[in-house]
Amino acid sequence: SSGGAAGGFGNNYSSKPPPAPSEQGRAPPPPPKPTAERPAPSKVNVVWMCGACEMKDMGHGNSCSRSVPCARATPSTRCFCGHIFDEHKPTEGSGPNRGHRCGHIGCLCSHFTYVPVGATCTCSHGSTEHDSVGYHGCEVSGCSCQTFHHSGTCACRHSWACHRTEIREVNASTGPKQRPA
Repeated sequence: SSGGAAGGFGNNYSSKPPPAPSEQGRAPPPPPKPTAERPAPSKVNVVWMCGACEMKDMGHGNSCSRSVPCARATPSTRCFCGHIFDEHKPTEGSGPNRGHRCGHIGCLCSHFTYVPVGATCTCSHGSTEHDSVGYHGCEVSGCSCQTFHHSGTCACRHSWACHRTEIREVNASTGPKQRPA
């Protein structure tokens, strides 16, 4: 009576682990549903908004409507730092304090900033040749440019300087939230 498998208790020393529940013919449990403690995941939309267009809209009494974005970023849209939006990850925090920091080692970009394709500074250097933080001073040796300024205009006919990057969280349960990047 050494208590082996003959007593119907099974062999506790098997080298093979017991099969997982899904291997026994049962379906895996459904994913947890959003609750007050666990909100639904947010989707993020990045848009390039024109402040001049918004002011124009306000002057016409359309205080409830927002201007249409001049551009919408896709996962492959490039940031001012030269890396794509997909390579920027949300930072901790909420509201206007939350950004999308670049995930490249050595890149100091703290939030995604939309830059139009082909935009060059008045010093003739591109956005990736300027600092990715602060006022975006030119980093080309010998250039005295202190801030990136593109002299072109958008399709809305306003200057590049009139625009800002906005990150909008879209939560299935609460709707869109807007915050400047």
